[in-house]
Amino acid sequence: MKKGRIIFLNGVTSSGKTSIVEALQEREDIFFYVVANDLFEQMVGDKYLREDYWRYLSEAIIMMYQTAKLYSDMGKNVLIDGILVEREEIRPHYEQLLEILKDNPLDIVEVYCPIDICRKRNRMREDRYETQSEEQFELMAKKIKYSVKVDTSVHSSAECADIIVKELFASEFRGNVYIVQGNKVLYEKETGFADLANEIPNTLDTKFASASAGKVFVAVGILQLIERGKIKFDDTLGRLLDMDLQNIDPNVTVEQLLNHTSGVPDYFDESIMDEYEELWADYPNYKIRHNSDLLPLFIHKPMMYPKGEKFQYNNSGYVLLAMMIEKVTGMYFDQYLKENVFDVCGMKSTGYYELDKLPAKCANNYIYCNDTKDYRTNIFSVDVKGTGAGGAFITVKDIVSFWTHLLEGNLISKSFVSDMLSKQSGDGADAEEGYYGYGMWIIDNPNGKDFAYFQGCDPGVSFISEYNPNNGVLSVLVSNYGDNVWREMRKIRETLY
Repeated sequence: MKKGRIIFLNGVTSSGKTSIVEALQEREDIFFYVVANDLFEQMVGDKYLREDYWRYLSEAIIMMYQTAKLYSDMGKNVLIDGILVEREEIRPHYEQLLEILKDNPLDIVEVYCPIDICRKRNRMREDRYETQSEEQFELMAKKIKYSVKVDTSVHSSAECADIIVKELFASEFRGNVYIVQGNKVLYEKETGFADLANEIPNTLDTKFASASAGKVFVAVGILQLIERGKIKFDDTLGRLLDMDLQNIDPNVTVEQLLNHTSGVPDYFDESIMDEYEELWADYPNYKIRHNSDLLPLFIHKPMMYPKGEKFQYNNSGYVLLAMMIEKVTGMYFDQYLKENVFDVCGMKSTGYYELDKLPAKCANNYIYCNDTKDYRTNIFSVDVKGTGAGGAFITVKDIVSFWTHLLEGNLISKSFVSDMLSKQSGDGADAEEGYYGYGMWIIDNPNGKDFAYFQGCDPGVSFISEYNPNNGVLSVLVSNYGDNVWREMRKIRETLY
């Protein structure tokens, strides 16, 4: 008998796990049995009356894992609503989970929610205390191999459920994967349709939208201007942009914009907005053809936090950086990048194209519609033309060419390349998105040099490209269906790193 899938939702109190469980149970396509920490904790009783509470609780949690195994062995799909804990007086739950379910198909989902939001949720509930989530986070196992991550501050419970099902139960990847090491192509694959209705396949020459990946090009453009003495890291918004900044701090620096510590208001604040499409409810996306066209979406808003206080990914910051390029050079930022980055690298297929004037060989981007069980394009879901925040069209070979010229020092000095690929901000709390350089995400690697990558995600768009300096492997993955490039990248790390 084929064993059922076991999906472990790992997260702290008020992270939104229970709501995701309920959303998964409402789906008609997959049935889940559910076991939860709360149910098995009741076997232990009042923790304040028992000296060995953690030992008793650990025994109860092991029973939960064994119950999940029993259902899986019977061919049933199981959801575990729990938290993987590490304490000195007990054997780590993660270790025991893997041992008990070693012969069963297990996937662990990280249910993430910023602690400040969890704290607010706890205050609203009478059965929880404000710092409960923080205390649990300190106890949570830190080195967990996740199959999927969902963020309940960014997505609704139903959307999180859709992400989990799509990533764990739909294995088909549609798009291009291109992996090289030096001059050797290690792997190449093109799948899916660039034009679904006419069944035109993706090819090695297909131009794909890359969403926020374009921030890396803007970062290179800014670093070039710094090296050329046109601007400085500590130059400010107020000095470089001749405009009314309203409530935005004019003393925000170029470097703070580069490493996402500026605190400027983000027109797409992922901590409070669920979908990028929401931006265009009152402001048509076809109006976005220049960086300045985005100003009405954020210029009137207050600072999110004092400049330099912390790292928080910010789209508006890179729009402002692109406007700085335009101000200093007298050129539209995309024209500057074409002449000073794309042409230098021989990236003949890369550019910032308008959705209503796309050149040949551009892939359409598709969004799955749960209500009609079919696909629509994303033409009403994203900016009609890319900005400093992202939106470049690329080919996988062009991205390899970009990496090659960047690392060889043909775009900026190798000293600046080193800074770009080094930790400039972040606290390391997230294994994959814990640190940021300049236009690059940095993955801490305690066994060697850190990995660097840039990525993008929009409705119907997913992209990642990563460089491993320890063995020279370059990977490029892109999907015009929003398929999980991050899961595929994890597989590459497991195989080639």
